[in-house]
Amino acid sequence: MATGLALGLLAGVLAGCGPGEPAPGIVLVVLDTLRADRLGCLGGPRPASPHLDALAAEGVLFEEAVAHASWTLPSMAALLAGRLPTATVFDGRLRESLVEQLADAGFETAAFTEGGYVSATFGLDLGFGLFREQEGEVGLFRGGGEAGKGGIERTFAAAVAWLGQVGDRPFFLLVHTYEVHAPYRRRHFARDPPPPGLGPTFELADVLRIRRGLLPVGPREQAWLEALYDGGVLEADRHVGELDFELRRLGLAGRTTLAVTSDHGEDLGGRFPNYAGDHGHALYEEQIRVPLLLRGPGLPAGRRIRDPVRLVDLLPTLLEIAGLAPPPGLDGRSLLPLLRGGDPPPPETLLRTTGEAGKPARVGLRSGRFKLVVSDPLAHPRTPSMELFDLEHDPAERHNLAEEEPELRARLRARLRTLRTRERTEGPPRYALPRELPAELEARLRALGYLPPSAPGRSGGAGRPSSTP
Repeated sequence: MATGLALGLLAGVLAGCGPGEPAPGIVLVVLDTLRADRLGCLGGPRPASPHLDALAAEGVLFEEAVAHASWTLPSMAALLAGRLPTATVFDGRLRESLVEQLADAGFETAAFTEGGYVSATFGLDLGFGLFREQEGEVGLFRGGGEAGKGGIERTFAAAVAWLGQVGDRPFFLLVHTYEVHAPYRRRHFARDPPPPGLGPTFELADVLRIRRGLLPVGPREQAWLEALYDGGVLEADRHVGELDFELRRLGLAGRTTLAVTSDHGEDLGGRFPNYAGDHGHALYEEQIRVPLLLRGPGLPAGRRIRDPVRLVDLLPTLLEIAGLAPPPGLDGRSLLPLLRGGDPPPPETLLRTTGEAGKPARVGLRSGRFKLVVSDPLAHPRTPSMELFDLEHDPAERHNLAEEEPELRARLRARLRTLRTRERTEGPPRYALPRELPAELEARLRALGYLPPSAPGRSGGAGRPSSTP
């Protein structure tokens, strides 16, 4: 965008603040792999989210927020673009990002991420004036004093240091952490001895043993994993609380909108025991329903929204909060009209997983209270090729209505085809890893379990060892 137009946009933003009002600030926190149902404000079983619960009480909690995909790269691409990815949006790299509009309008834009799939290699730095990612072996917590500090400590410390230098300029800050993602090492709630075959923490080697059938997962193992996972939730929650404290200490809270969400959830073994500690293989609610909280100037306090919303709606919402009009042609819609009593965004979203060579092993449609999932029978021979759930009466998705409701199934299937029209026209998104990965990025993807632990691998999908649920 031309400099003159950018300055004009910024002038409009600043003018919208009114005389003497500070320029807007936006902080977006993405807590990787965080299931919505582990937060206390959304019915979580443990006191693992006191700060997030307080944030929900001070702002807006969207109870039914859904991600586009159940693994990081397509979900983050959709979030930043405000569009469901096609080859035009993502072809190995992100080709358009709404962060560019903020930067063009004069916002200081910065991202502090923990790399892996949230990397400049995949174009997720588009629009950011500063994009800092951790590289190499993932820095999850290992214990042992200062040397044992995990990635989340370093990521949030760097973000707070940047906030201390932003001054009175308008800003957009993205903070992404892999805390909560496997391996699970936070033992806040794991006080009992571990089950036989498991140690005091849950490592990627354990994920592989489970996937290969070498470590059966029953109720006791599942309870242990949930306790360790919730310890990660508590740690992530603590850092969000500390970030919020720093916003207040720096005098930024009064002009800053704080948004917290996740890119996808996690399978803790309750549905597919051989997928415990994993994600990306299915489109059930535990993998696609995510927290979404907003607090900031002008937003209502203590508001709970039950209408379904999509993660793809978040950046258009933040653009409008920043005083900028979202561009035409987006799949996402600003949620501000909903908060003003207007109509919600379209009550449907396209869902997908990705199998070998980038082909969608599963695609789905979440439409209001119903969800339709179509699975590739070659990729998932043990799963019905079509599943239909009534989420209002069957939130656990245990009763497949596909055969009982043929008319509803046909109507949703036709709508799913329509939603995929642009993908057929522009081409499907391409998530295959480049042939030559930077060594530091490859080490990080391997440490997160997205590549095999030994010989170099190149996957067209989420990159985890293949298995059939």
